[in-house]
Amino acid sequence: MTETPTQILIDKPYHSVNKYQALEFLRSSPKGLTEEEAQRRLEIFGHNQLEEGEKTSIWQIFLEQFKDLLVIILLFAAIYSAFEGSYNEALLIAVILVLNAIVGVYQEWKADRAIEALRAMTAPVSRVLRDGVVKEIPSELLVPGDVVLLEAGDRIPADGRLIEAFNLRTEEGALTGESTEVNKSSEMVFPQRTALPDRTNLVFMGTHVTFGRGKAVIFATGMQTEMGKIAEAVQTIEEEPTPFQVRFEKFGKQLGYLILGIAAIVVIAGVTLQGEDLLFMIEIGVSMAVAAIPEGLPIVITLALALGVQRMARRNAIVKKLPTVESLGSATVICSDKTGTLTMHRMTVTDVVYFQDRNPKQLSRNDNFPNEIPLNLKRMYEGAALCINASINGEEEHGDPTELAILREAIHRGFDPNKIVATRLDEIPFDSERKRMTVVMEYPDGKRIAYMKGAPEVLLDLCHAFDNGKEILPINDDLRERLMTQVEAMASKALRVLAFAYHELKEEAYNVYEFEKKMVLAGFMGMIDPPKPGVKEAIQACNTAGIKVKMVTGDHAKTAIAIARQIGIPADDDSVITGHDLDEMSVEELTEKIEHVSIFARISPIHKLNIVRALKNRGEVGAMTGDGVNDAPALKGADIGIAMGITGTDVSKETASIVLADDNFATIVMAIEEGRTVFENINKFIRYMFSSNFAEVMVVFLAILFGWPPPLVAVQILWINLITDGAPALAMSAEPPEEDVMQRPPRDPQAPLMSLDMMLYILRIGMFITIVTLGLYYYTGYEENYLKASTMVFASLSIMQLFNAFNVRHLKTSVLNKSIFANRSLVIATIGALFAQIFVIQGDRWIRWIGNSGHTNTIGATFHTVPLDLKEWGLVFLAGISTILIEELAKLIKSIVEHQQRRKDTSSV
Repeated sequence: MTETPTQILIDKPYHSVNKYQALEFLRSSPKGLTEEEAQRRLEIFGHNQLEEGEKTSIWQIFLEQFKDLLVIILLFAAIYSAFEGSYNEALLIAVILVLNAIVGVYQEWKADRAIEALRAMTAPVSRVLRDGVVKEIPSELLVPGDVVLLEAGDRIPADGRLIEAFNLRTEEGALTGESTEVNKSSEMVFPQRTALPDRTNLVFMGTHVTFGRGKAVIFATGMQTEMGKIAEAVQTIEEEPTPFQVRFEKFGKQLGYLILGIAAIVVIAGVTLQGEDLLFMIEIGVSMAVAAIPEGLPIVITLALALGVQRMARRNAIVKKLPTVESLGSATVICSDKTGTLTMHRMTVTDVVYFQDRNPKQLSRNDNFPNEIPLNLKRMYEGAALCINASINGEEEHGDPTELAILREAIHRGFDPNKIVATRLDEIPFDSERKRMTVVMEYPDGKRIAYMKGAPEVLLDLCHAFDNGKEILPINDDLRERLMTQVEAMASKALRVLAFAYHELKEEAYNVYEFEKKMVLAGFMGMIDPPKPGVKEAIQACNTAGIKVKMVTGDHAKTAIAIARQIGIPADDDSVITGHDLDEMSVEELTEKIEHVSIFARISPIHKLNIVRALKNRGEVGAMTGDGVNDAPALKGADIGIAMGITGTDVSKETASIVLADDNFATIVMAIEEGRTVFENINKFIRYMFSSNFAEVMVVFLAILFGWPPPLVAVQILWINLITDGAPALAMSAEPPEEDVMQRPPRDPQAPLMSLDMMLYILRIGMFITIVTLGLYYYTGYEENYLKASTMVFASLSIMQLFNAFNVRHLKTSVLNKSIFANRSLVIATIGALFAQIFVIQGDRWIRWIGNSGHTNTIGATFHTVPLDLKEWGLVFLAGISTILIEELAKLIKSIVEHQQRRKDTSSV
């Protein structure tokens, strides 16, 4: 009878059973499976590989880019422009749409390659026992019950329970987030709820062996492994559109319906009120619809985001998904890892305690040694340099982070082990039971000294005396108590404290375990992973900008609180939640509490995903950092997933939307500033474009309503759109940030794209341009000289719009408060557009002036214009300048009203 997968108990908690039970449950033996049984199980469980869901083809993604209503209207506008002979306009729209689609396809197609990165971590071949014989097979053929052989350098091919382990150590940082090597044991048995990093009797797919050898019976393959669960989580989490994408899609639909409505009203009004020809009015209506469409909007948004990406890359933030740039501008919360992001990821000795007379004296790292180094300090630092297995060679460092911190401190104080002439005779290594390490060193003069380092409470019990630099004095219970109080005070600041002791060997023969009870205490060292320079200032900038910072760490709560207090994150017992607390808490409960939590301690990556969900439930826009493989689901689920460029795995980098090249928290804050600037520039463009387009529509609409002939023809409307939606509009994406961009609270992610203030601006400037333009139309005499009056409207409408570009650069302050050349691209683009506009009106006359007397009015005939004289151009440019003056007056009035309101509020308080 064929066994089912459930009969072979692959879902058993194998860390909670001994190795013999593991073999029994898996119907295997120390000699492995037979080839026949392995083949049968391969048919049951499938290949040992990570599966990827069905992907959308690149052409499907490309066609998806053209489903938006605004894009469909733009396509129609391009076709119409080409039909009217305005090929430049048609080409511009077509290029914009194609470029926008290409960018969208590239972003979507490249966005999620995490599964490929996970696959790259799997071992290609494995050594297994089949029929009791060692064989090398492709790893994808492994099945539950196979016994694999492991040795240093091997990448582990699947999840397994160790049945043999000889000095076996593995590096599991990519999976668990723990950066230190893990000592493995086949004999240990753990409770079922033991955290993944603490299951030292198991090995996991994608991790690798750093030392020793062993054997493991495989209990999970492919998507059933811990790595497979991560792959499944990454694939099942659907990336939600950013708040901006949601708002822009809604805005595009509303705008599309509005444009079609306006065009229909103009056509109906022209035919019914003025008796105009239907086909003529349809042409005018369609031209107005084209005029109202901000065809530059998609490319300006893309360009603004792309320039933001470029600027951020120069400052160590690599953006992989364009919309993320704008999301950063909406960020309300940053959940940051502690180690390596907020801190140096480099243990550093900060406090040293030694004895002066009978009293302990504490030195900080910046304090100088006494002029004459006392013997006890010398012994402690020689012991620190020699009782160690770490090594530093120039920039290369190898060894345990704690030992490297001690070694750096010893070298810093002049005790370089490479310059101390001594030979190691013996060593008792550190282990979790002894909590100490001892070495015996012999010097050239024959002197032998044993050095010891270890846990303070252990060494205080072993030491019978202490060295005060002048003599050896006995340790009594009172001194032990005082020293432990000092050690506890150091530990309360999150310092990891080690004690140092020594013993001079007088006799030729020695017993290590005997002299360990005769040690002389030399002193203590306290070390910590200190905050990175600039982090405290960056967090202060977040506070000013209304962004909450939450620390997420696998470290203990006490350490997290100590670091948080140093860098300005609110920290007390009530603001801390541990991983154990989260295990007992639903996402809904966390949603209620998360507002008041600033520190998450002893957190595993699965907890990060719950934190992301809780923040989303509260309507927050959250950034989450991560570097391990198991951070991938949280990075994908977050509004802004941020991977570490230096310490991060390929999987985390592929899943995240931003990669920090320098692993620095301050870079996140810089990226948020850039995101806010990008949105400001998009906002300025929308103000500019819609106030201009609104004026174009109203000029034609009101003229028809007044019974006047249409002041603009289709080709003129298309030309104005071309020069205003062209280079000047694009140049706005390069506008530098406002000075107070990080002094404002985050933008409400639910707020509409077009705010009330923006609509009032569009209405105010749009109507002003309309009134002035129609005034010039009337003043010039449209009845007596229609071509002259129409040309004045054509010139004034475009010139006023170009001057309006400088209004939107400064939404609150005067245009004089900012250098006109702060955005040189805009100045150059505006000058170019002004020249182009003047040329289409005066071009025929200029060509005749330079000697071509036979030239006909080709340009004038094309654009339905006649040349203007100096007085008329003076009126046009006066109209342009008035656009700036009217907005300066509006800003002044608004400033006075706000000042009066502040005074009133202050006096009432």
